[in-house]
Amino acid sequence: MSIEDLIRHLTEQFTEGRFDLSARPEAPEPGWQSLPEFRAATRLRERGASDPEVRMFITLVAALDRARDADKLWDAATALHETAPWVFDATDVLSRPQAELAQTLREARVSQRHGPDVEGWRSNLELLANPLKSEGVRSVEAAIVDGIGDAVSLLSAVNSFKFLRGPKISRMWVRMLVAPGGAQLDRLERLPVAVDVQVRKVTEYLGVTDTAKLSVDQARPIIQEAWQRDAAAAVGPPSLAGRGVAKPRPGCL
Repeated sequence: MSIEDLIRHLTEQFTEGRFDLSARPEAPEPGWQSLPEFRAATRLRERGASDPEVRMFITLVAALDRARDADKLWDAATALHETAPWVFDATDVLSRPQAELAQTLREARVSQRHGPDVEGWRSNLELLANPLKSEGVRSVEAAIVDGIGDAVSLLSAVNSFKFLRGPKISRMWVRMLVAPGGAQLDRLERLPVAVDVQVRKVTEYLGVTDTAKLSVDQARPIIQEAWQRDAAAAVGPPSLAGRGVAKPRPGCL
């Protein structure tokens, strides 16, 4: 099977929820709507949240989505958005003591590395609220508030933000702004695949690349190029179809 056919087959099966994962205990349901950020966005919109509010939520929560259970994080953050929506609003957060934010995030089980997580949360809101913000921060603000921007440029612009600058999370954040966030970003097709240990394993198991003797950093551009060549064959939500930006959820392949 060619890489093009493989991409079409895998993404079609996932999008249509036809992966048979019954042999795996507690396996996630296949399909975009089962992803934790999609479930969260749906629940927020059901409660009346606007697209900018959803994208702000995504930005703050994605920054904490590192080395932890994503389902538990996004579910906890969704519940917190209902009980304490002020923590997602820059004006409210910056008008209150940091200790109050820390207690709220900790008790809601949204923060895990409590000190760094709280500092990062507040710092990211301070950047967005600063009237003297840099051009890069203004572009991030435009992507969140107005849902517009350039996907490739945002990868550099987000470097100013705590915990969003990594080679994996920065790409995931841009994709999340589009789906489920509803942003309309230029050059989304140029966004590299987000490669982590799981994506590398899937790529190797499927025989797409052979990078066994390389570090993840060395293997990343090879894996990205392999998937990107035939990304036009990808099936998915209208905003992502034909793009090479999706990251398989652990356990889905």
